[in-house]
Amino acid sequence: MKEKKIFFAFTVLISIILCISISSTAAASTDQRRGSIQSKGVINYANGKVIIDSADLISLADQTDELEISYKTALTESLAQIGTYVRADGSIEHSSREEIDPQQVRYGDLTAGILQSQAVDHLADTQAADTNGNIYYAREVNNILEVTNDDTGMPVYISPALEDNLTADTAAWINGKCIVGTGADNYYFYQKGYIEGYAAKVGATVEYVYDDTGRVSSAKLIFP
Repeated sequence: MKEKKIFFAFTVLISIILCISISSTAAASTDQRRGSIQSKGVINYANGKVIIDSADLISLADQTDELEISYKTALTESLAQIGTYVRADGSIEHSSREEIDPQQVRYGDLTAGILQSQAVDHLADTQAADTNGNIYYAREVNNILEVTNDDTGMPVYISPALEDNLTADTAAWINGKCIVGTGADNYYFYQKGYIEGYAAKVGATVEYVYDDTGRVSSAKLIFP
């Protein structure tokens, strides 16, 4: 009975040591886990029935370090490929990459990076540009965005997409949510163009009534 109690006590001791070793991620950022192990040598009790060997703890610590290095490096690189850069101080950038040691990044900051990677809030009120940084302008005549040296057009600022301003049946991830386009904007502009084309054909002008959102709620032909 006495040997069973001692064996149970050693088992609890090992469990506590392993939990401390696995959970000490903060220390692993500067020192490897094996450096924090205080157990030394081998304890052999009851003719080999109970053996505590510090080499087992060292092996476990090394494997945990290797797993952390692999995970943090892979996740940091993956986020960078989709334009989300987690800094060592925990800040998140989308404009430029900064070479850092992934081991200096905390797990919580990487989790925040994952959530931020599908957000577009940082683009709000940013002037729209192509992949080369050339500014887009909207033309009154066709409402099409275009890059031009003539900056007399209307500057276009980015806003998060909504179901109504995506082409029907297209999808986009916006702030972590997948939205499916209804094509409402396209239909609206088609209808407006059709009405104005018909009015020009019959020699009339169009008088619009707008709703609270700025959309046309009704249209009336005015003849001279």
